[in-house]
This record gives sequence, structure tokens and C-alpha cells, in this order.
Amino acid sequence: MSDPSAVLTVPRAAPAGTLQRIRWQAVALVGTMAVVFYLVLGPLAIALLATFRKKGTLPFEPGPFTLENYAEVFLDPSTWALILNTLVFAGGSLILGMSLALILGWLVERSDMPYHELMFSLIIAPMAIPGMMAAIAWIFLLHPKIGLFNIVVRWALGLDTPDGPLNIYTLWGMIFVEGIRMVPTIFLMTSGAFRSMDPALEEASRVAGKSSLVTTFRITLPLMWPAILAALLYFLIVAMEVFEIPGVLGMNAGIHVFSVVISTSVWNMWEQGKESTASALSVILILVLIGVNWFGRMALGRMRSF
Repeated sequence: MSDPSAVLTVPRAAPAGTLQRIRWQAVALVGTMAVVFYLVLGPLAIALLATFRKKGTLPFEPGPFTLENYAEVFLDPSTWALILNTLVFAGGSLILGMSLALILGWLVERSDMPYHELMFSLIIAPMAIPGMMAAIAWIFLLHPKIGLFNIVVRWALGLDTPDGPLNIYTLWGMIFVEGIRMVPTIFLMTSGAFRSMDPALEEASRVAGKSSLVTTFRITLPLMWPAILAALLYFLIVAMEVFEIPGVLGMNAGIHVFSVVISTSVWNMWEQGKESTASALSVILILVLIGVNWFGRMALGRMRSF
């Protein structure tokens, strides 16, 4: 027999505002997933499917699947030279660009250098120059025969040679130009961290008798590591994908990286049936970039936990 004193509890209906908010959240989630699928997963799936089809066959055409495209890519000795060139180009450009950007960021934001606002504007101004135009401009300066800088150096040193002493059409020339192009954006990404840093920590180091160099390496740079690592991660991906500098300088010298080979394969794919090879190379590059992104996010997560 039921207890007469028991009170029957009727669950309350959720307020209309709550239901409407949940409904809009679901719509936003589904819409976001649809946009991501259309812009990212859709093209990625097509590129991946194309790697398993025979040359001259579209991804969704009927026909057998094959691994011959991957076999052709990995058994070709030039692929390993391509990977090495890409890593050297990306790593060298990143080291040069990051070093110069951090030095400039420290001078503008942490030192008493005069006209620092003017310097800030001048450093980021090259961001408005397209990469293709920057490559052409450096060709006019460092071309081994007609480069203005080489002409002046040959005249100043009395060199009786038709070319040199510097040559922009080398892997190191590509690294130099791409590294210089990275400086404005890296500077912009890291200058905020320099600006927001607590100066009391550096002052305490100087009071303790430490030099500016020791203070920079033991106080300033460790506090900057999250911003530095974020910039490193982003520009390592950019350097592996960039086409303008390797396309203008590297193709003329026979120095190829992933972005150039993939682009030229796509341009010639209908004449030479290289669409499947280009897709296989693209998948390799995508896997490398996913690995770099995962490693960077793990490192950033560990830094934020301390």
C-alpha cells in the first residue's frame, strides 16, 4: 500500500528558451561539420582515392584499385632527394627567419632602441609584397651575371669574372629568400609576447648580476617558448607548401621540392597521366604535415600545463 504522505513529483518541462538554444547549437554543429567536410574532408578523400587508381582514371570511375602509384613514388630514387630538399629548405628557412624575427622583436619591444614604432611599421611592410614579386626582385639583386649586388662586388673587388661571387639559383639562395620573407609575419606573431612579458623578471635577473645575454637565454626566451613554438609549427608547414620561391628560383636551377613537383605534375597530368602520381606525393606531404601538427600541439599542451 502506498504512503499517503508521499508527494508525486512531476518532472518539469525544459524552458522554451533552453530548447531553442539547444536546437540552434545542434544546427550550428551540423552546419560546421558540413562546411568542414566540403572544404577539407571532401577534397582530401578525392585525393586519397585517386592514389589507388590507375593513371588516366578518374577517382570515381569504375575500375580496379592499385598500389602502383605508391610503388612508383617510393621506388624512385628522386623521391628521397625530393624529401631531403624539402626538409633542408623548410628547416633552413625557418631557422633564418625565426632568428632574425626574434632579434628584431627583442630590439623593438624589449630594448630602448629609438624610433621603435617606425621600425615596427618598416619590419612588417614587406608583408604586402607577393612572393612571386619578392623572388623576382632578389633575382635582379643576386643573379650571378646581371645581379646588381654581384656587379657592385665584382667592381669593388676588381674581379675579372663574368658571374658571381653570389648565386641566387641554389638551395641556399632559396633558403635565404624564403627566410627573409618569413621575418615580418614571425615578428608580428611574436612581438605581442615580447610586449606583454613582465619586465620585473628581467630586472630581477640584472639586479642579481646577470648579463643581458644570460637574461635573454634564461628568462626571456623560456617565457617566449609557447609563442616561438606556435610560429615554428605554422611556418614549418608554410615552408613545406610554399611554391613561389622554389618555383621561381629552384626550377631554373633544377632544385625541386614537394610543392614544385606536385604543381608541375598537376599542370602536365592530362598530357602525361601524372594525376595519380601527384596525388600520391600529396598524400605523403599531408601525412608529414599532420605529424608536424600533432607534435607541435602536444608540445604546446605540455607547456601550458606548467
